[in-house]
Amino acid sequence: MYMPKKTRYKKILASYRNKLKQEESISPPKSQMSLTKETPDTIVIPDNKDTNTIVRYFKQDFTKSIFLIVGIITLELFFYFVSMSNSLRSVLKFIP
Repeated sequence: MYMPKKTRYKKILASYRNKLKQEESISPPKSQMSLTKETPDTIVIPDNKDTNTIVRYFKQDFTKSIFLIVGIITLELFFYFVSMSNSLRSVLKFIP
C-alpha cells in the first residue's frame, strides 16, 4: 500500500515528540524534583595550546598560498612580456 511522504513539518513534530519521550524517561517525575535553581552552562575557553596551534597552521597555510599566488602572477607577467617582445617572438614562437 502507498504511504504518503512526511512533510518537513511532520518530521519536525516527530523529532520533537521523540525528544520529549527521551527526556521523560531520563528525568525523574516532577514530584521528586527539588526546587533548586539550576546553574547556567559554563563557557568553555580553549587552551592557549589549541589556539596557538591553530594560529600557527593558519599562518603556514597563508604564507604558502601567498607564495603560490605571487609565483603564478609573475609567470603570467613573464609570458605576457615575452609574447609582446618582437625579438623573442621568433625564438619561442608563441605567435606565428
